[in-house]
Amino acid sequence: MQKNNISSTNQNSYEAPMVYTTVESLIKKRAMNKTIILYCTDNSYIDLFLNGYYASQLWKYENLAVTCFDRLCYQKLYKLNIPVALLNVESDTSVDITKAAICHTKAFHNKVHYKLVLWQIVINMNIQILYVDSDVILLQNPLFYLNSFTGYDIIAQRDGELCSGFMYMYPTRNTKLAVERSIKIRPKLPDANDQDALIAAFRTIRDFRLKLLPFDTVPSGEVFFKSHHYYWDPISPKQLTIHNNYIHGLENKLYRFKEIKMYKLDRNREYSNPLAKYLTIEMWSRYIHIIRI
Repeated sequence: MQKNNISSTNQNSYEAPMVYTTVESLIKKRAMNKTIILYCTDNSYIDLFLNGYYASQLWKYENLAVTCFDRLCYQKLYKLNIPVALLNVESDTSVDITKAAICHTKAFHNKVHYKLVLWQIVINMNIQILYVDSDVILLQNPLFYLNSFTGYDIIAQRDGELCSGFMYMYPTRNTKLAVERSIKIRPKLPDANDQDALIAAFRTIRDFRLKLLPFDTVPSGEVFFKSHHYYWDPISPKQLTIHNNYIHGLENKLYRFKEIKMYKLDRNREYSNPLAKYLTIEMWSRYIHIIRI
């Protein structure tokens, strides 16, 4: 009788398939006082998220939960011991998780549709959500300030209207209804992202209670970066966040973080390499006259 022998080499090299954590199970594990601080990302935006993670010191938040839209992103964050769940959208051919989509493009709108799906999963668990986009840096814990307001469905950054990149969502009937309707509305609206769909949805709810936060506490990127171009520009101690919006393109967002010394990554040893040399170009024409001969 032939024996089925398995070599020790094969046993040692074998890796069991990764078991991916679901959104529901992560939320149940991480929620504190029925509140969660929620992020989402994919592999194309992972550097932007990780920069926010280190700049905001997110490891200090015991109720942090991060959702990845693809398996590679999940695996990378899992190895960093970041509390992560998988909401896999890789089967959706309208979404490209390998590229950072440009804002206001169809590819971007298709991707951020899954933010709505994520919110619906969590809000239907009767959990309060502080949702934060990856281009937001928390300067201090915002929950103490946000909990000082009562009687609202959603408290959000002001961005003309509501900004969906920084929102405190209560699991009220109105919020659940608004998120549900936004999922149905978004594909029907031309050039609509998650924010547009959510605004359109809550406008259909007569008694929807929305609180927009003041710019001096939670400024938009348009407001903040008008007066903060470099790291020496002082930031008010009452300011809770820096939101790097009102600029298009992942590389531009990262570069602007670098200018204010809020870039915490060291890709290719761009900061730590003692042999690296840099070229600085200044606008000297402001100070001296260039004379043509």
